[in-house]
Amino acid sequence: MSTFDTLEESGEEYPGVPQFKTGVGDTLGGTPVFKRRSYGSSCGSSIPSPETEEFESLEKTFREELEQKLHERKISDSERKISDISNRERKLSELSVKLSDMSSEDQLSLQLVEKRQLRSFSRADEYLYAMKEDLAEWLNMLYPSINIDAENFMDTLQTGEHLLRHANTVRKKHAEILELILLGEYKRKPPSFQVPEADLPIRENVVPGTWFARDNVYNFIKFCRLLQVMEVVMFETEDLVSQKNEKHVVLTLLEVARRGAKIGMLAPMLVQFEQEIDQELAREEKERKKLEKEEKERERQLREEEKARKKKEKEEREREREEERVKRKLEKEEKDKEAAKLIADREAALQKIQDDMDMFPSLAVEVQDDTVMDDVEDDFLSRDGDYENDFDEYDEELEEEEEEE
Repeated sequence: MSTFDTLEESGEEYPGVPQFKTGVGDTLGGTPVFKRRSYGSSCGSSIPSPETEEFESLEKTFREELEQKLHERKISDSERKISDISNRERKLSELSVKLSDMSSEDQLSLQLVEKRQLRSFSRADEYLYAMKEDLAEWLNMLYPSINIDAENFMDTLQTGEHLLRHANTVRKKHAEILELILLGEYKRKPPSFQVPEADLPIRENVVPGTWFARDNVYNFIKFCRLLQVMEVVMFETEDLVSQKNEKHVVLTLLEVARRGAKIGMLAPMLVQFEQEIDQELAREEKERKKLEKEEKERERQLREEEKARKKKEKEEREREREEERVKRKLEKEEKDKEAAKLIADREAALQKIQDDMDMFPSLAVEVQDDTVMDDVEDDFLSRDGDYENDFDEYDEELEEEEEEE
């Protein structure tokens, strides 16, 4: 016979979940607790076995570790909630300033719940309560017969019936959008998520906590996975059935509402704020890209102007160099002309002298060496004086010689 026995019974707190009873009557849901048996005689004396002592020490260690982990998890959850709240409040405060600048065209692109005045929250539970109010108002507008509010939020959704009805509504709207796209009557992009091909089965009028209610909730979770809701956000079946994790239930419903808003369904107030923030960020990004494009265009124009300026300067330098070459060429031609004229004048003078000497043969002098005449000619050509004065002096000398004769 085994030393420890497991006792199972259905408890009231967690219906349908195996419950375990300890030897002293304690019940722990979901965790096996073993009943201790005693060894001894029939007279009532008992001696704890070695296995019992070892189990008690292990159980004590396990309980201490579990309490420590639960405490750490509560602290981390509280810090994360505070951080989420501060981020949400910052975004909402920024959005409240920009709401007045929103155009009517952007606001009509999404079907929205009536706006309410912005509120600030000091604690995470207050913000969670406000989100439940927002979702309750949204569900009441979609399904007036649901009669849900923040107080009975988890109780109303506990069986999963209303969640599956909303899932089927989203599926039908998705099918309508796809049909309009095929007909060419829908100009926007098709939805990026998928939905079931047929309506999800709904178990109606079920008792909360039963396996039928769990089946409804599980089908809704599968639907959320088709919508590509992140696993870190999505709740588990036990979270809703046992009402243990309201935060993830609320976050999952918000994600489903966001998917529905993309295909034109009614959106909660919080989703409206998020859509307006996204539109504002998209406009800012568009404006930033436009400014960057204009800046690049200005830089391109400046580069072209700089290039044109350098080209003009280069052409100007080329023109100046060409003018300088032409000027030097003209000066050289002028000098060549002057030199040619000077040579022609000298040749004319020599020809005149030769003619004069032919007119007076007696003045001819026999020259033994032609080099002497060449020297005379060179000396004559090298003179830069006035040639007319030289001719006058030569004429005077001839007259004096005639008088002497």
